[in-house]
Amino acid sequence: MAVTAGATWYQYYTDGGITSGLSDNQPHFTLNDKNITIYSGAFHYFRVPRVYWRDRLKKMRAAGLNTVETYVPWNLHEWQSGLYDFGDGGSDWEDFLHLEEFLNTAKEEDLFALVRPGPYICAEWEFGGLPSWILRNTSTVRSSKDDTYISYVERYFSILLPILALLQFQNDGPIIGFQIENEYGNTGESDTEYLQTLQQMLLDNGIKELLYTSDPPSVGSRGAVPGVLQTANFNSNPTWQLDTLNSLQENKPTMTMEFWTGWFDHWLEDHHTVGPDQFQSLLEEILDYPSSVNMYTFVGSTNFGFLSGAGSLYSDTNNSGLQPTTTSYDYDAPLTEYGNYTTKYYIVRGVLAKRNQIPVDTPDPPAPTEITAYDTISIEKQLPITYLIENSIYRLNGLGTYPMETLPINTNSGQSYGYVVYRKRGLDIPADAELRISGYVRDTVLVLINGELVSPIPQEKSDVNGFGFWRLENSTLTLTDTAVQNATLDLIVENFGRNNYGGLSQFRQFKGLTDPVYINEEQLEDVSIFPLQFRVSENLDLLRSRDWQDSAAGTQGPTLYRATLTIDSEPLDTFIDMRDWTKGIVIVNGRVLGRHFFLGPQQSLYLPIGPYLKQGDNDIVVFEHYQGADSIKFSSVPIFGGPTRRFDFGGGGSPMQDFLRVEEFLKTAQEEDLLVLLRPGPYICAEWEFGGLPSWLLRETSSVRTSKDEKYMYYVSRYFRILLPVLAKYQFQNGGSVIGFQIENEYGYTGENDTEYLLQLRQLFLDNGIVELLYTSDNPNDNGRGAIPGVLQTANFNSDATNNLDKLNQLQDGKPTMTMEYWTGWYDHWTEDHNTVSAEEFRNTLEEILDYPSSVNFYMFVGGTNFRYLNGANTLYSGTNNTGYEPITSSYDYDAPITEYGNYTEKYDIVKEAIASRNPVKTRTPDPPEIEAAVAYPDIPIENQMYLQTILDNLDTVFESEDVIPMELLPTKDNSGQSYGYILYRKVDVNVEADSVLKLQGYVRDTVLVLVNGKLMSPAPRNSSDLDGFGFWRRRNSELVISESDDLGNVTLDILVENFGRNNFGDLSQFQQFKGLTDSVYLNDQKITGWEIIPMEFDGERLYGWMDGTEDRTVPSVYRGSLLIYDQDVKDTFIDMREWTKGIVMVNGFVMGRYFFLGSATDFVYTQALVSVRYQ
Repeated sequence: MAVTAGATWYQYYTDGGITSGLSDNQPHFTLNDKNITIYSGAFHYFRVPRVYWRDRLKKMRAAGLNTVETYVPWNLHEWQSGLYDFGDGGSDWEDFLHLEEFLNTAKEEDLFALVRPGPYICAEWEFGGLPSWILRNTSTVRSSKDDTYISYVERYFSILLPILALLQFQNDGPIIGFQIENEYGNTGESDTEYLQTLQQMLLDNGIKELLYTSDPPSVGSRGAVPGVLQTANFNSNPTWQLDTLNSLQENKPTMTMEFWTGWFDHWLEDHHTVGPDQFQSLLEEILDYPSSVNMYTFVGSTNFGFLSGAGSLYSDTNNSGLQPTTTSYDYDAPLTEYGNYTTKYYIVRGVLAKRNQIPVDTPDPPAPTEITAYDTISIEKQLPITYLIENSIYRLNGLGTYPMETLPINTNSGQSYGYVVYRKRGLDIPADAELRISGYVRDTVLVLINGELVSPIPQEKSDVNGFGFWRLENSTLTLTDTAVQNATLDLIVENFGRNNYGGLSQFRQFKGLTDPVYINEEQLEDVSIFPLQFRVSENLDLLRSRDWQDSAAGTQGPTLYRATLTIDSEPLDTFIDMRDWTKGIVIVNGRVLGRHFFLGPQQSLYLPIGPYLKQGDNDIVVFEHYQGADSIKFSSVPIFGGPTRRFDFGGGGSPMQDFLRVEEFLKTAQEEDLLVLLRPGPYICAEWEFGGLPSWLLRETSSVRTSKDEKYMYYVSRYFRILLPVLAKYQFQNGGSVIGFQIENEYGYTGENDTEYLLQLRQLFLDNGIVELLYTSDNPNDNGRGAIPGVLQTANFNSDATNNLDKLNQLQDGKPTMTMEYWTGWYDHWTEDHNTVSAEEFRNTLEEILDYPSSVNFYMFVGGTNFRYLNGANTLYSGTNNTGYEPITSSYDYDAPITEYGNYTEKYDIVKEAIASRNPVKTRTPDPPEIEAAVAYPDIPIENQMYLQTILDNLDTVFESEDVIPMELLPTKDNSGQSYGYILYRKVDVNVEADSVLKLQGYVRDTVLVLVNGKLMSPAPRNSSDLDGFGFWRRRNSELVISESDDLGNVTLDILVENFGRNNFGDLSQFQQFKGLTDSVYLNDQKITGWEIIPMEFDGERLYGWMDGTEDRTVPSVYRGSLLIYDQDVKDTFIDMREWTKGIVMVNGFVMGRYFFLGSATDFVYTQALVSVRYQ
């Protein structure tokens, strides 16, 4: 019977009966003696729920493919030594392992199959698909030199291959080819005997279809088997790759076995993608070579459970180069991890339709998979990890630090996945004892003493270089600063994924601890080992436990958190948004879903139906290593990126990291015999940028400092869960220096009566371990509007002490009197006079306070600096009216008792005398330290100039937007927006005629420069009245005539806007502090659209294109000079800015602060020795 158009692939290639399979006996493939170009895509059945196999196969067929390729993972199918699972075999993954069903379904959907049965498969899969139990009895793997390894392969193949043999094309099945091993050339070995042994095993077990190998052509024939087809793996330069392949063999078909459609992700790296244009170009070059192709991978998928693999940068057992792979295996493939179409999918469909000459019908693509974002659910219960340890089904006593694979469990197959706990009881741990883990941790470790976490919590990527992670050899940790008797020490070690690729020495992948552990150089012996495998049966037992406790906010350390997702209708796939969590795993209905790690790039976990979600109640458990969240959020899209909750408490990677070591500060205060009062916010005022609130809040909230905005309260809660446990350790009752905590700051000034907001903040303090005194502070004239029932009120003022303190005491009975802010001076706004308070006035008010009597906190006692862009501002008007904007200077000297640069003033002596004469507790008061004077270095010339235009041309970050948007809304910094500095709005090819008028709708926020083709067009200010004109914040709907007489034609228009500091004080409407341009821009009354937007923060960006000398000082520019200072001579200094106009100063790449010639308050920029130039 002749096959007509509209036939299927099977009809075409089996018409007249099957007489032969896939043949490589000529320069092109034939199947059943008919020419065939293989259009294949990789689909790993073990990475996709069984319920979706047919859906994905249908979509592959609808793309025009004729073949599906898959690996077969040994470690799942022989899950314990001698125990096999090919569906319903009793393992946790039995529902993913119906191999026969998968292949039969492929045939039903009109797809042939290429099978890669291993034993090694790579695939970024745990241990490359090898079962971990082979490590117990072998000295190497993937080698003919280890008879035990070969015997295990032979045993496994004797079970697997007969199953596959029945499904061969010549037996009326779908399989047309089998791969021998996988990329063996990448091992660097030339063990042809090993590969021929595998070849013979295939033949001995009934395999008669085409055999082949696959490697990158660059390895030559190292992974080849004589007489067996070689195929190529690559993702670039197809013609060269295929030419090289064909030079290795004659008269053979050309086959690209792995055309990498995207790439996989390692934790801590960026998310990988390959653009559609590049993908299409490479695919067409492959097909037009001509070559058959298998797209690796075609179906994005998931490394469910603990089954992600890892790379390794180094040979042997050096673990410092471990590169663990993420749970997501989306791969930027034509079909996504959740089965939906991408641009690449339609590229494939179009490219194949143009080239396929076989008269077969291509079905329409099925409907996309529906994804939903379920409502957020609250954490209801929690359980400490010690419960799991103490209730482990295995307890192995009297051992040392043995790796998990060697443990005598699981019918002597050892432990494959999860965590292993090493416990030592009855330890007497001296103060400052040092724990040393010799060798490498494999792969992460949590250290607990009596159930409390003592190892550090990671805050940023560089922390992975320190204790607790795989990169550090012979890592050490100071356990406790006080002696602990009869302690229980737990070391919880996580297998983060075994290496799946590389040289043979890199496959000695034991996990856990493999070397001794010491405390003060005394080796720990008689250690008990507890495997935590998180198997389904164990997890279901855990869910049935009656020991779950009510959720408690602020918990730190390894804990299980439980929530319930109730689905009333048919369940749909979703993603769990893990951005609020730190590190660990997620378990759904007893089955481990995957891993989370806040450092990214994966920030969500794909949660499908099938073995996971069901209609009704779904139990979701998060095992969190460090700090959990109070809820579980869902998303309808995957989330990739770096850490979205970046915290810095010193060394955290922010530009201010050296200023943020709050723990060091608190310890130093105690060492210097000082108690501490802390005001942790979230709002602090302090004449600080945005009152200490992060600008990214503006993206997410409609209001701040209110209980009415749930998102705002969520972010406060998240921040406090990180901050307050850090501070709690330093409370006085915990042996530290902190005696009190302020709730919010001067809330009475907002004019609100939102007691609920203040009560919620108070509860956050309590929930996060704060036990010291809580208080509020306000001006007493606000009549207690910022107070909390039962919480101490304190007073802020700078005069009329008796009247203020009388009012304070009228607001509360039987409470101590505390002046929380006695203002010792005042701060400065640009363009105003410098503010001071005389020593006599200061003395009189201070003595009045002390003699009232009242305790007192001097605000400020130590003058400081608003480094970088971190000065705040005030505003005279409510709402977003910018007319009354009052930016604060970089100097925060405050006329304080100790100056900005650390020197004593007359007020310092007044304080010392006043306290000495009144303090009833006669403590020793040390002599004041000697002052190291600042110096005036010699003047230095300007050596180089760089035009603003040059800087802009060298910046890589450019965003396109139809309309202008403020800096906070830019999709930058992991969608945190731009916080500080400058933002440039560029319009290319705009026609500027004579007398053209540029109009900036609304207010400029806060200053603006207008350039045309790099030339400054806006006026330079000459006196303070110019601030009422174009270029500054006071004018609404400001206009500028760009060209008074000339027709400039098509030009590049640049509008550079400076954020001069966000408001830090006032009513709630004054905190909508978006910066840049927030309204439209017009030229001759025509709205300008189609902008390029460029953020400029000068945060470490390298500047290229310096000119020698200075050429044109009228153009906005960066100027550079060099100051040579020898180490022994480095001193603080001030930079005299009186000859400059307006801008910022950078020293060694650090933005010191702002200058403005109109500000007599700050004619100098204070430069600390810590950041001044040490070498030219």
